Amino acid sequence: MTSSNTFIKRLLVLLLLFNFKIYTSNAQTVIVVPNSSLTAGNTNFYSGPFNFQQNTYQLIIASSQLTGLLNNQINSISFRLSPQGSLLHPTQAQSYSNYDIYIANGVAPQNRSLTFNNNIIGTKTLVRSGPLTVPINSFPIGSNPNSFGHEITFNNSYLYSGGNLVIEIRHTALPVQVGFANEAIPATGLGYGTLFTSCGTSASYTATSGVQANFSVIRLNNSNLGLIEYDNSNFSIYPNPTNDYLLIESKINIDRVEILNQLGQLVLEENIKTNKRMLDVSKLVYGVYYIKVSSSLNSKILRFIKN
Repeated sequence: MTSSNTFIKRLLVLLLLFNFKIYTSNAQTVIVVPNSSLTAGNTNFYSGPFNFQQNTYQLIIASSQLTGLLNNQINSISFRLSPQGSLLHPTQAQSYSNYDIYIANGVAPQNRSLTFNNNIIGTKTLVRSGPLTVPINSFPIGSNPNSFGHEITFNNSYLYSGGNLVIEIRHTALPVQVGFANEAIPATGLGYGTLFTSCGTSASYTATSGVQANFSVIRLNNSNLGLIEYDNSNFSIYPNPTNDYLLIESKINIDRVEILNQLGQLVLEENIKTNKRMLDVSKLVYGVYYIKVSSSLNSKILRFIKN
């Protein structure tokens, strides 16, 4: 952890010197709901968030599951595959013409209605709208629980100030049937109906009511995984996902690369004095990683998946 802390300090100094935008958070980086699913996988699943049909889906979460996010912004959400899965998903990139997400205060899970608007208290906020592409093989397998997959970032962050929460996802149909199911808790699962619940329908993108549905294990991120992001176009990596090697290329010489896992821990670092380098990542476990590529002029953080 000392190495990781030193890396973060050096990165912050570098960004401040070049006047880049820094996104940070004062609270816990992520919340997994149900909280009990942080370290335990579940073999059930649900296809609502990534159905090939048009879909409307609500997740209702009790305030007791969200204490780590109190008075902090939610910037993105992500889901994961069930540990019983044997294939990376999606098997091909899937693009929704509209993938809209609303967040609002809501009723307690035990008071859920199958009429969507009845679960909303006050006004719901549109935090994301427009197209969404889920990259091929962006949901890892091989662990229990599996790592969370492709992060769905918001156009506008949502300040969580307490109370029960409703997350409403509405998406259009895919042009081909390549949807997939993510890990979920069934209605008979521990905590369903008291700590969390859900309802949905694949009948319409604009539906007003649905049926009881499995609750998708969800991660709420309040700082985009705590990473610092800024614009740059000099660096590229491939293949992505990768099994053994990752090729890094740049228009200028690369000085250094550092790879972090989803907890922000430094797992690999290497000094480089060329504009192309093949990294051996074969010893990394399955999951999502972030690579910081640095030159004398600038830096970039990129996301990749280790199969």
